[in-house]
Amino acid sequence: MVKRIMKHKLPAIGFLVLLALLLIILLFIYLGLTSKQKNLTAIDTAYEFAYALRDHDQSIYEIADPSTWAQIDLWMNTHKYRRCVQEVDEVNVGVTINNEKTDLVISCYLENGSIYFFKIEGIVIEKNRDSGFYVTDWEEVIE
Repeated sequence: MVKRIMKHKLPAIGFLVLLALLLIILLFIYLGLTSKQKNLTAIDTAYEFAYALRDHDQSIYEIADPSTWAQIDLWMNTHKYRRCVQEVDEVNVGVTINNEKTDLVISCYLENGSIYFFKIEGIVIEKNRDSGFYVTDWEEVIE
């Protein structure tokens, strides 16, 4: 006589509970990864934009309005990337109250020891539907 070895099957209800828990965990992971922009203030967004533009970082497209992407591409393609080895501690921020525009200066040390100043004038930041902020325009970059 041949005995059949029965494999234990997970009851259907148990499987559905595990599947639901897995989906909830994945949702929390997703929300945690995508909530960074929602937690940024307008000034934080200006900083993130300046650092991303200076460093030719593709994350810039996450905080910039799609209408600015061609301008970003043009700037990145026509300006040399300079590798910063360390940020300078002093950072200057100025806000032009009358036009709701932000001027921002960030600086870093380059490999050769010199200080590289990167200034963006006239950054326009707006609130989006998700209560986050994004850059809709800027006037000039001064290096």
